[in-house]
Amino acid sequence: MAYLAAVLVDDSPIVARLVDELVADAEGYLEYGVEIGTVKPSADPHGRAAVLFLWSIGALVLHRHVRRILGVDLTNPDIAADPAIAAYTGPAYEIMGGGVLDETFAAQLQDVFAEMTGTKDPAMEPPQHENTAAAHKSKEDT
Repeated sequence: MAYLAAVLVDDSPIVARLVDELVADAEGYLEYGVEIGTVKPSADPHGRAAVLFLWSIGALVLHRHVRRILGVDLTNPDIAADPAIAAYTGPAYEIMGGGVLDETFAAQLQDVFAEMTGTKDPAMEPPQHENTAAAHKSKEDT
């Protein structure tokens, strides 16, 4: 993993092909997750896979800072057995599972960017929850 972290910063054609292959693999894994019901569908499966891959690889490239900040060595060959991995995976699963943005705000941002790219798909819009909409409305009223 340390070698991969060092090599991935190179912008050579061979590394570009490797990154493209890894993004394609990520897209396949995500699509499989959609098929079995563990991953939500995406209006932009390739874009989602690319961003998730780049974020993950960014953490690997910055592994020394991950170790300094969170106390886990992402280049450890036995990372899965290291209890310190929870310091990284806990927040990662919180972000992946629950998200960071309020649902109403996230929907507004998705609409803005979908309009910019011409990809607005009503089927991909998150469901509106009455309590979320009411809370948002009450925030606007104050």
